[in-house]
Amino acid sequence: DLNLIIEPGRSLIANTCCLVNHVTGVKTNGTKNFIVIDGSMAELIRPSLYDAYQHIELVSPSPPDAEISTFDVVGPVCESADFLGKERELPTPGRGTGLVVHDAGAYCMSMASTYNLKMRPPEYWVEEDGLVAKIRHAETFEDHMRY
Repeated sequence: DLNLIIEPGRSLIANTCCLVNHVTGVKTNGTKNFIVIDGSMAELIRPSLYDAYQHIELVSPSPPDAEISTFDVVGPVCESADFLGKERELPTPGRGTGLVVHDAGAYCMSMASTYNLKMRPPEYWVEEDGLVAKIRHAETFEDHMRY
């Protein structure tokens, strides 16, 4: 008789979700380039907490002649640990460009916080036919103060 107990977690659902963001700026400190996005460690803490790798790409295809640079992808929380990816080869995006952090299905929202008054984002479900349905509204400051 054998009892098998497993906790498959990320192996089953990591690739079922992504964190969709907008680029709010691109900057350099002279030696390092940064893509700043509206997403942060508050929504997806695994890269900061575990140095977990999340595949990152821009939503819009870049022109074939787009210059590729090495960037750290960072959030607006003003913490040195607020990064979603380090040393990523990406085309230089413009402000407002969509940026997707893949494999965010495991523990993304269950570990999300309202740190630094960063409210949790909405969640959407994509049906098999491609229709998108909102399954959780974006939290507001009023929601936060209610608890």
